[in-house]
Amino acid sequence: KIDISVELSMKGDFKKSYKVLCEAAEENPYCNKIAFNMGWYALRQDKLQEGMQLLARGRYENCFGNPKPPVPTQIWDGKSIGTVLYYLEGGLGDQIHSLKYIEDINKRGCDVIVACSPELFPIVRSCKGVKIVCEHGVAGGIYHDFWVPGMSVLIPLGYEYKDINGKAFIPRTKIVKNKKPVIGVRWQGNPKFEHEQNRKFPLKPFFDALKNIDADFICLQRDEGEEHCPEFIKKVPLNNWEETRDAISNCDLVISSCTSIAHLSGAMGVETWIILPILNYYLWGVPGDKSPFYDSITLFRQKKFGCWKDPINSLKLKLKQKYKEK
Repeated sequence: KIDISVELSMKGDFKKSYKVLCEAAEENPYCNKIAFNMGWYALRQDKLQEGMQLLARGRYENCFGNPKPPVPTQIWDGKSIGTVLYYLEGGLGDQIHSLKYIEDINKRGCDVIVACSPELFPIVRSCKGVKIVCEHGVAGGIYHDFWVPGMSVLIPLGYEYKDINGKAFIPRTKIVKNKKPVIGVRWQGNPKFEHEQNRKFPLKPFFDALKNIDADFICLQRDEGEEHCPEFIKKVPLNNWEETRDAISNCDLVISSCTSIAHLSGAMGVETWIILPILNYYLWGVPGDKSPFYDSITLFRQKKFGCWKDPINSLKLKLKQKYKEK
């Protein structure tokens, strides 16, 4: 029934998918896989705390977050005061999003040690409230009182959607003035992501929607997929996350698929448009074109599985309304 539910949700039949999942939950009330899938629907139904707790049960099935780090300490309860090892998890986009809650932990009277992927060190050190930044592998060797997994930090914080602040939490770097609007473009995510094939959209209609806009376009795509960059999109240095942050800092708008670039630009308060597959990342679960997690983000949702006509046409129309055509 889990497989049937997922297949139905991939096609956008969320009502029937949820019904099948509820039947499965009645038959198997202690199944963590079912609970994990129910979490996505709880988030969609405006139940943030319940949804995060259900998603966290996916940890027992290795389908959410990272394995527990080798530390002797207990998970932070959201109330105790001390030094918290904030262990960031998932892909780089997940880790960037988790930086959002460092100040919230600080406000509870705690110092924060951030353990993350080393390429993100320059981004992490720019955030307020970070005492120490370290690589995941050495986290257990740094003294701390408690630890908390990044993708489940909302549980001890006790937050519902009304408690989420969508303001920027990563500062921009130096901004260079430009005569025309600057639009950063990213069209492909991590090829190792298991559902990457579902968030990849056709490039020709996407680039056609951009090329008649009177703006300077810069490429935020690197590595795989960069070879598809058209001539009207200028390539800029993206050798590390500092250069990527500099490039985004100078953008008036970033257009992206669901990638770490979209999370970074949203975290910096840069206007960001994200093209989403019909079954999307859990943070975009609440229906509509806005997200409570980032004030600067607008979502363009796929309406029919395998068909990208609607979101690309909506993006094309919004671009024409916002900017002049050549």
